[in-house]
Amino acid sequence: MKRAILLTYLMILGSVLTLSSISAHDGEQYTIILAADELRPENASFELGVDAYFRMADSRENMSHNITVDTNQDGVFNESDWNSGELVYYCETDENGTKNDSSCNKAVELLFNTTTGIFPYKVVLSDGVTMFGNITIEEEDDGESTLGDCTGQACMDEDEVRDALGIEDEPVDYQKRLLLVVALILGGSGVYLLMSDKSKALEAEEE
Repeated sequence: MKRAILLTYLMILGSVLTLSSISAHDGEQYTIILAADELRPENASFELGVDAYFRMADSRENMSHNITVDTNQDGVFNESDWNSGELVYYCETDENGTKNDSSCNKAVELLFNTTTGIFPYKVVLSDGVTMFGNITIEEEDDGESTLGDCTGQACMDEDEVRDALGIEDEPVDYQKRLLLVVALILGGSGVYLLMSDKSKALEAEEE
């Protein structure tokens, strides 16, 4: 009886910790920076199931970038492919941080979750310049993720990336997680002691 109770408790605790771990690693992303004269990196490579974030970094006046990804891999950029719409360096906001123009975007995301291979893309600037790059999608690897890697000026700190993408800070509430674990431990211990006392009482009655 004691072993069954303890085993059940450990299984519950293990499930909670596993779910917490999964949520902490969910939503991986790879940032591609659209600079004034280059793409950083020009050739990106990451795993299936990862979001590609295209971030506008061209601060020249009245400049916009438009991205087309050859998502059907037919070698032609046309209306059947994914298009980002115009991306700009700055979007005006009100005192609450809400964009005045909801159609204004500094960054855009594209999730690659169905097909592996090489996906060419082009970036058309509002001044007529066109830049080209490739995104290579590989099968998921159970090993260590390399999404943190970057090259040269492609490296950005977390605050810059989050600001460019318009992502509000949502820090992990480790205190709540800790309290949950403590509550589970105390609750499990209470159940264990209660059942242990009942078991002793039954043994005493049998004697």
